[in-house]
Amino acid sequence: LGGGSTAHKSPIGSTNNQWGMKKTPTD
Repeated sequence: LGGGSTAHKSPIGSTNNQWGMKKTPTD
């Protein structure tokens, strides 16, 4: 999982990973 996903802390891990990539991975 990217740093972005951790920052978002989505309820679903799978979606969380995608969100991290969709958003800025550096974020």
